[in-house]
Amino acid sequence: MRYVKVLINKKIASLDRDFIYEVPPEYIGSVRIGSVVSVPFGHQTAKGIVIGLAEKPIDKDFDIKFIDAPVNETFLFPSDLLLLADELSRFYTETTMAMLKAMIPAGVNLFGKAQKPKTERWLLPPDEPAAAPPRGPKRRALAALLAEEGEISFAAAAARGFSADVCGGLVKSGGAKLENRPVQRYSYAESSSESAEIPALTEEQSRVLERIRNRAPDDHRPILLHGVTGSGKTEVYLRLIEDTLKKGKQAIVLLPEIALTPQFVKIFEGRFRGKVALFHSRLSHGERRDSWYAMRSGDVRIALGARSCVFAPAADLGLIIIDEEHEDSYEQDSAPRFHARKAAELRCALCGADLVLGSATPSFESYAKAEDGVYDLVTMKHRVNDTPLPKIRTVDMREELKRGWTEVLSRELLSEMERTLSRKKQVMLFLNRLGYHTFISCRDCGFVYRCPDCGVPLTYYQKEKCLRCTRCGYRLEVSDHCPECGSRRIRYFGLGVEQLESVVRRHFPAAVIDRLDSDSVKKKGSVDEVYERMKRGETEILIGTRMIAKGWDFPDVALMGIVAADYTLNFPDFRSGERTFQMIAQVAGRCGRSREQGTVILQTYRPDEPALVLGGLQDYDTYYRWEEKNRRRFGYPPFSHMMRVLLTTPPDYLKKEELKEIRGCFPAEGLRVFGPAPAIYKERAREKWVITFLGEELFSLREAIKKGVSRLESEKIIDKNISVKIETEPVHPV
Repeated sequence: MRYVKVLINKKIASLDRDFIYEVPPEYIGSVRIGSVVSVPFGHQTAKGIVIGLAEKPIDKDFDIKFIDAPVNETFLFPSDLLLLADELSRFYTETTMAMLKAMIPAGVNLFGKAQKPKTERWLLPPDEPAAAPPRGPKRRALAALLAEEGEISFAAAAARGFSADVCGGLVKSGGAKLENRPVQRYSYAESSSESAEIPALTEEQSRVLERIRNRAPDDHRPILLHGVTGSGKTEVYLRLIEDTLKKGKQAIVLLPEIALTPQFVKIFEGRFRGKVALFHSRLSHGERRDSWYAMRSGDVRIALGARSCVFAPAADLGLIIIDEEHEDSYEQDSAPRFHARKAAELRCALCGADLVLGSATPSFESYAKAEDGVYDLVTMKHRVNDTPLPKIRTVDMREELKRGWTEVLSRELLSEMERTLSRKKQVMLFLNRLGYHTFISCRDCGFVYRCPDCGVPLTYYQKEKCLRCTRCGYRLEVSDHCPECGSRRIRYFGLGVEQLESVVRRHFPAAVIDRLDSDSVKKKGSVDEVYERMKRGETEILIGTRMIAKGWDFPDVALMGIVAADYTLNFPDFRSGERTFQMIAQVAGRCGRSREQGTVILQTYRPDEPALVLGGLQDYDTYYRWEEKNRRRFGYPPFSHMMRVLLTTPPDYLKKEELKEIRGCFPAEGLRVFGPAPAIYKERAREKWVITFLGEELFSLREAIKKGVSRLESEKIIDKNISVKIETEPVHPV
């Protein structure tokens, strides 16, 4: 391999292409596709990734430079990820280098020197017997232990009362040999040493597995596994992974929430002991590095984690599973933007792996593809043990107010909580709002405290006595007077999960109560602790946000209270009804998962809303048909394609006429164009303007947007103070 194509590590979009270099003779064989190298670039030295082989250019005037040297000889970018980055960058209009960087965890240090793995010291028997017995009783006892066990780590020796000095002394005297071994931190939580008991399959699980296993050899369509909550989808996943490992291949399993990791780790480690590595943002850099290399080398066979786990370096990938595939958390809404479901589709197509998408409430995009035959639809309509879905009781909070009841929890919910606790069963309460109060306002002038960077109302936290932005973390001390008019008539509004906890503690002072949200579990391992207390039955009432809405399986939960069921309906997004339905159905599915039917009490001010009524019943088909009519009527996805152009500017930078001129640069033939309209959120105190495009063909949308952006730049309608970003098939609102 004499000539190679190198992608340079530069942020400039115009440089996001390959450059041809010659490999010096001393590096032929060590520089390969995927190598990170240092190269001369202009008048400086740059780093890059070898992305392919090249022919010698026939242009005689072409000055081919030599590669300087490999940067990290232990690192080799997986070839399928190089291809995937190219595909994703073109689909999402991002740079290839940005995509490649997103695929590598921080601990791997892509463009730096190879990091030394963490090691631990071990004592081994000496190669030659010591000339004399060890001196001192401690050394002699340690030597006897070493002779009995064959080897022992310093940590294990310390646990038995032998200090590092004693261990080192034994080595110096010739009674033992020292060896440094890499620590295998594959980042799974401690679990029982006993192997998990493999349950017998239900008739429906057997049918589903037979259906998947017996597909035609040339049928590589993604599988949409649509199963009601508690139907046993996880066991189907496990059996499919077993099939994959038997073929000598590796598997990747994606979860929507880090909070689900403890439960799944227990399940997967019980079934596949020593073969699982974790990939998520709460791991240390060293743990991420160890997981990456363990998967890359094949030491582990299963990667388990959140969104970025889709890029786990499986050398021989056979299967990707995306659990709760409908979740918005699978979309990365910061650069480089991508959706894990699309990344998984492309990756499986590139390497011939199978893709399984599981959910009780599939995204409308996935379900529409299944109806069109693009996905292979497989259904599971019954819960394990044929346990009926929970009973749904709706409380109209308007009627509660008319009767003079102003408490956060309705009388019916309080009464049912008392009854459930008296039966030694567990209760879960769901409220998808952080903090104590959701905003603070002045009653005289109407001022509302807002984040200066994001523009959203600041949330009040009682425990910290401060206001905080739930998006960026900006903090502000609370004042007793209005910063606008000086009035002291400051009012706290809105219910957050922190306040809900205090209300519950007031009503049930003797109960053991836990809270699970992104604020309460910041400490490493705290999610595991909450899970274990709930699993052991120590927690009687668990209060939480959307972190408790997905995948959690506690057989003793007999009651689920949904405190503000209609909260997400009011969000200005065409998917708000779908999200509300999914949230209600998923939350309702957390209870009654044993042989006893559970109860869901749904508190709302809109009791007749289809998303709430059908969500509680988990009637997906009926809600899909109802919402389908609205989507088709207005031309929204999944019955069209959507793209957005985001313009980020300084405050009050664009005037009405300028916005109109920008809009005129984008042709509307065959497309529906909306905006520019102000975004919901700001970005680092800069304003955002959104132009939304809807069309039947994604290619036509892309071409229209590219032409429009090119015109904006060529005609100097926008300047250096305005940044332009393009989003393809976005899920998150802006």
